[in-house]
Amino acid sequence: MREQRLLFSSVNLIKVLKVTIGAFLAILIANLLGISYSTSAGVITILSIQNTKRETLLLVGKRIGAFFIALIIAFLSFHLFGYQVLAIGCFLLLFSSFCYLCSLQDGLVMNTVLMFHFYAEQSMSFFWIKNEMLLLFIGTFIGIIMNTYMPGNVGAIREKQKNLESSIREILYQMAQMITMENDICYTDVRFDKLDQELQKMEIWAYEERDNALISDNQYFIKYVQMRESQSFILKKLYKNINLLHSVPKQAKFVSSYIEEISKTFHEHNNAKRLKENLDTMIEKMKEEPLPVTRGEFENRAILYRILYDLEEFLQIKIQFIMKLTEEEIERFWE
Repeated sequence: MREQRLLFSSVNLIKVLKVTIGAFLAILIANLLGISYSTSAGVITILSIQNTKRETLLLVGKRIGAFFIALIIAFLSFHLFGYQVLAIGCFLLLFSSFCYLCSLQDGLVMNTVLMFHFYAEQSMSFFWIKNEMLLLFIGTFIGIIMNTYMPGNVGAIREKQKNLESSIREILYQMAQMITMENDICYTDVRFDKLDQELQKMEIWAYEERDNALISDNQYFIKYVQMRESQSFILKKLYKNINLLHSVPKQAKFVSSYIEEISKTFHEHNNAKRLKENLDTMIEKMKEEPLPVTRGEFENRAILYRILYDLEEFLQIKIQFIMKLTEEEIERFWE
C-alpha cells in the first residue's frame, strides 16, 4: 500500500510538472510567433495531457478532426446570421449535436472556444483561421511532447500480482479445510470482495501499462488479469458447491489434499499440466470406488464430482492462457 501511494504521488507530481511546463512553453511559443489569444495554446496543452500516451494521441486526433468540422459549421453560421448571438446559438446547436452523435465530446469545449475567437474578432478571414489552427497545433504538439515521458508501473503490477496470487492461495487453502471440516472456519464472501478489488486495480494498471507502450503491443498483463478473473469466477462456483456437502465422505480427504496441493504450487509460472494429470488420475480412481449406498452418500459423491470438474475448469483456464502466450511474452515475462 505504501508503494502504491508513492507511485501515485510520483505520477501526480510528474503530471503537475508536465501541465505547468507544457502550458508555459505553448504560451511562450505562441507569443514569440505573434499569435493572438496565446493563452488558449496553454489551455489546449493542459487538456491534451492525459494519463497515458495512447489516450493523448487518440484525444488529439479527435480534437483535430472536430476542429475542421467546427470551422465549416462556424463559417456557415456566421455567413447566414452574421456575427450575432443567433449565429453562436446555431453553431452550438449543430456542433454539439455532431460531437455527441460522433462521440467527439472531448473536442466540443476546446473547439468552441477557438470558434468564439471569430465572433470576438467579427471575422473569419484566412488570417484568423490560420491563427486558430496555429493555436491548436502548438497546444496539441506540446501536449504530445510532454507526454512522451511516462513512468512505467511494471514493478507495481508485479507487486500486485504477488498479492493477488497470495489471496487466491489463501482461498484455496481455506476451501481445502472446509471440505474436511477439520477447522470451524467462518469463510465469507468478504475474501472474494478483497480478491475482486485486487483484480480491478490490477486491470486498471495493466491497461495503463499497455496504453503507454506505443511501439510494442504489451497485452501480457491484460491477458493475465483476464485469466485470473475467469479463475476467480470458478472459485466462487467451487465455494458454493463445497457448501452443499452434508457430510464428509472418505473421498473428500483426497480432494482436500489435492486442493491444498494447488494452493501450495499456485504461481504465475506453473503451467498446471502436472496438476491436471493428477486430477485426471483422481477422477479415474473415484470412478472405481464402490457405488454409494444411501441417498446422502449419493448426493455427496455427486457434489464431489462437481467440485472436481470445477477444479478441472480452473486448471484448464491456466493451461489455455499459457498456450496463447507468444514466444516474446514468455521470454520477456517468464525468463
